[in-house]
Amino acid sequence: MELYSRGRARRGLFHTIVFRAVSQLATMLSFVVLVRALSEQSLGLYSLLYSVIPVITTLASLGLDQVLRRYQPEYLQAGNQKAAAWLLGVVMRVRLVSNVILLVVLYLAWNFVAPIFHLTNQRSEFALFSLVVVLYFQTTILQSSLASHMLQSYSVGSVSLLAIAKLAAYCAIYLWFPFTLRAAILADIGSYAVTYVFLWQAHWRHCRPSGDSGGGRPDLAERQRLKRYAIANNFNDNSSILLFVETDNYFIAALMNPVAVATYAFYARINAMTGSLIPTRLFDNILQPMFFSTKPEQADERLPRYVTFLMNICMTVQWPLLAYSLVYHRELVTAVFHGKFV
Repeated sequence: MELYSRGRARRGLFHTIVFRAVSQLATMLSFVVLVRALSEQSLGLYSLLYSVIPVITTLASLGLDQVLRRYQPEYLQAGNQKAAAWLLGVVMRVRLVSNVILLVVLYLAWNFVAPIFHLTNQRSEFALFSLVVVLYFQTTILQSSLASHMLQSYSVGSVSLLAIAKLAAYCAIYLWFPFTLRAAILADIGSYAVTYVFLWQAHWRHCRPSGDSGGGRPDLAERQRLKRYAIANNFNDNSSILLFVETDNYFIAALMNPVAVATYAFYARINAMTGSLIPTRLFDNILQPMFFSTKPEQADERLPRYVTFLMNICMTVQWPLLAYSLVYHRELVTAVFHGKFV
């Protein structure tokens, strides 16, 4: 069967709907436990640590994530599995090195940077959280690759696995141990580690190139093409750092305090969970490979049709969500989150 056929797209759509529904529910429940269990101060510090991820995303990206999403479907469509595997290996190794370098720099500069954001006493927690950062990026890279192979049962299934693992870990800590900031970080490390092992096994079993699947490392001209695309997206990523809502947490921490960060991050998280129901967010792991695998001679006819369709179905979902949030936001926070931050 053709890799990017309608049948595979429909199957990927089915797996995405099922697993995203499970992950949304588990994520919401784990967030409820987290908000109820952690103090306002600890939740603010937890949010500040997680705000490191968009900083790493932009400053250490080198445009690699976008290169993988853009060119792996093209190589797979052409039947060149070895080139797709080569690209994945390069992205994972270089991304790991760039992440580690930036994390080490942040750790060494902690005494100069942390006091600005009221994080002076959280250096050990940051060192522990660095494992979450490294695992996060390695898992997202594998998820992108599996999505390019139209294996949404694994790529989206891993999102459900991560959400369920977090929920189970949070509930165990809540019932039997003190729920501290460090305990929450350890729960996240364990959840990401389980998810990474699952993804690595799935990729090893289903995405290894066969012996006669074409060349491996592309020629110089193709590598230059990849490099140009990476450089352009690196500048794009770097310039977008102030657009991330998580970046706001650092301004709030510097100007106010971690409790104010917790309040802002709480509503930003609710907004993010609501926004994840928008179809373009819900099915992005199907839409991106289908877009980038479109043949050039079909692009003029297909892509405008895809975009118009996506805009229409997004607005169909966004307006009811907006109306419901405006009317019932106070009742939602009071009932579900025990009135915290109401």
